[in-house]
Amino acid sequence: MAELSFVLRTAICRGAQEAVTPPPITPPVETPGTLTAVKIIFYDPFDGAKYMELGSDIQGNKLGKVDYVIGPNGCGKFSFELGELPQFFVRPRSLVNVYMFGDTQIPRYAGFVGQLPPVHQNAANYKYSGFGFYEQLDWVIVDGTWAGDEVSAIIDNILRTTVEPFTDIVYNAGKIEGTDFVVSEIKFDHVSAKDALEDLATLAGNYELGVDTEREFYFRPRDISVNPDVIKFGTKHFSKMTVKMKTSHIKNKLYIKSGELKTAGVEEGTNYVGEVEDLTSIGIWGLREKVITSPSILDDTDAFRWGSYELSKVIDPVFSATVDRIELGTDLVEARGKARIWITIPVPTGWTDEYLATVATRVLAWDWDAISVTETFSGRMFYDWDSPGLITFCFELFVKEIQYKIMNGYSVTMTLGAIEDFVADEYVEIVEFIKQEELLAQQNTEQLYALP
Repeated sequence: MAELSFVLRTAICRGAQEAVTPPPITPPVETPGTLTAVKIIFYDPFDGAKYMELGSDIQGNKLGKVDYVIGPNGCGKFSFELGELPQFFVRPRSLVNVYMFGDTQIPRYAGFVGQLPPVHQNAANYKYSGFGFYEQLDWVIVDGTWAGDEVSAIIDNILRTTVEPFTDIVYNAGKIEGTDFVVSEIKFDHVSAKDALEDLATLAGNYELGVDTEREFYFRPRDISVNPDVIKFGTKHFSKMTVKMKTSHIKNKLYIKSGELKTAGVEEGTNYVGEVEDLTSIGIWGLREKVITSPSILDDTDAFRWGSYELSKVIDPVFSATVDRIELGTDLVEARGKARIWITIPVPTGWTDEYLATVATRVLAWDWDAISVTETFSGRMFYDWDSPGLITFCFELFVKEIQYKIMNGYSVTMTLGAIEDFVADEYVEIVEFIKQEELLAQQNTEQLYALP
């Protein structure tokens, strides 16, 4: 995979512009009951009764390292280590809430125990691990047909009848938001609830689903705006950012073929439909061609729309980034929307004022902390007249994962990047149409094989 990777260690912190070297990063100080106090509460998987607490503010605390992840579908994997076995046996599938910063009202993580330490282990640490409740959507099967129903109504039905009765996921009608897509007909023939719900989200177009820290399932429009909780400046808010740029996937001219041979006209006997290209990408990266085959359910007009959609996904580099030791404060932050990351570094050697004028936007006395969250700055560079010799880069990328590590303090690592299934507004209709036709074709195939 062709990939460019570079590390940005920020050279200056906004608000301390006279500095040339980064200020030192001060590790968080352990203050029981406040900054990094952590508590894990365990609940019985059958009756929901609380049966044990572990935490840094409990006498004789055995709790060591705690890791957990907040991802695009809510709570992800987690683990914790104990210096010795607890007084009570940790039951498999126990429900777990993790609390931080002395707040025992709002859990920062909710999941269930999936892995216990080996039996008869005699070690310095005993490790337990598990998952968020989104994982339990794989535990139950959907079998049913819906016709003429709006997508969220189908999801509501699946949650009430299939998911909530047989998993630990909680149904909340208020967290299932409506769409404008009505399904003509859809049949799920013994598929997992996760697969069924993800197919329905694709039909709706740019919707996301998951299970939150209250164990409640949510289905809502994907947020593509800048998350105000994740507008951060280095080194004021983080110590290091590693950026990767992937280019191996780039194609800028696609030849479209249909799934069926043409039976009439001058192109009889061929399945070639036409081509789409992006001249800007060709000018930057050179000509990169590829042949694609459109779904057979498309006529030529829709095939071109589909080809344009496929082209839009591959004409530009894909950026991803990891931000280490980022400061998010004590508020609950979801892996939602975009992060806006500002990096200020010395102007590279050889960058003259004339060159800066071509690549960077010049600003004067800008209030960096008051910049609008609705305006896009992604990929831009700024040269501040108040800070000669410095240049500021802005990255705007989707928040994909937030990982907390807690042990004698805490640290947060944030993973940023593109959303693979994000669809631009102009292509939502064709993607919805293709997905519905694919599901109908799959249903017809299953019926054909079922014939005696």
